Amino acid sequence: SIHVGGGRYVTLLSHIFFGVTALSILFMFLGCIFFIAGWHTGSLQQYDRSFYENTWSRYEPDPYTGVLPNIYSCLALIYPSVTGLLSGMAKIDQLKNPRKSIPKGMFWAIVTSSAIYLMVTWLFGMAISNRTLKVDKFVTASVSFPHELPVRIGVVMTCFGLVLGTLSTAPALIAAVAADEVLPFLSFLRPRYEGDKTRALWFTSAIIGLATLPGNLDHVTSFVTIFYLLMYSGVNAATCISGYVRPPGFRPTFRYFHWSVSFVGFVWCMGLAFLISWLGTFCSVLSFLLMGAYIKKSRRLAATGMKWGTLGSAVRYNIVSSALNSLAKSA
Repeated sequence: SIHVGGGRYVTLLSHIFFGVTALSILFMFLGCIFFIAGWHTGSLQQYDRSFYENTWSRYEPDPYTGVLPNIYSCLALIYPSVTGLLSGMAKIDQLKNPRKSIPKGMFWAIVTSSAIYLMVTWLFGMAISNRTLKVDKFVTASVSFPHELPVRIGVVMTCFGLVLGTLSTAPALIAAVAADEVLPFLSFLRPRYEGDKTRALWFTSAIIGLATLPGNLDHVTSFVTIFYLLMYSGVNAATCISGYVRPPGFRPTFRYFHWSVSFVGFVWCMGLAFLISWLGTFCSVLSFLLMGAYIKKSRRLAATGMKWGTLGSAVRYNIVSSALNSLAKSA
């Protein structure tokens, strides 16, 4: 129902969820500011107010697992929350002028979200005691003004919005991969007719449901973070190589694009992934390499008559072109 005539309802609901989330963020900020000024306490107490107590890190073992966190384990927990910046690109077919809207939308999404994250970190870390931040898992609602209910509703609405966004975009990607036979073992998800994504929708729902079975998303967020970082590493590596060898089919329209920026992004993402979990990153990279070997060996793309160019072909093309130009100049 999400895909068959339901796309416009998902878009409408996303606007409603965004409005509720924006209000909850406003109430959260107002509550924290009033708490700092001493005008409002919410569900907290006066002794929960402590200025500059969180200037330096104070890690403590997890009371349930006994594991002592560090900066990288904390980064793995919060990183999935900042990956929604690319959600707009998944709806490129709904944009009137994607070439103009995507760069502008990405820029303002980065500026807005970064400002909100920094303000939340600064305000709550500056005014609320370290013990309260560790014990009260919903401190943003506890300090909300005029009541904590809008923030709780906003969090629920945000989760629903993220799920609907995933269920409206991920099945389309999986169905396209299955239809093009990029991964032959996903052929059972191939659309039965044009626009059919039912099988891919159920497949996506099953994956989302399995991830919630442990009962604590903290157990899976580190792996989600690694997958995101490896995906961004792949994108940066592809644009870096393409920008350096300049294949005919690669024509970036962004005015300030340079391959060196993509190289820095590749090194940065891979470095973060290994710092978070070198074993998990190694296993993930190994699985990607095995999957690539599987795709190459299956020869399914050649059997259906579809030919996909690779960056390896672009590199060889660039080497041959450079050699021929050198010979022509020396002749």
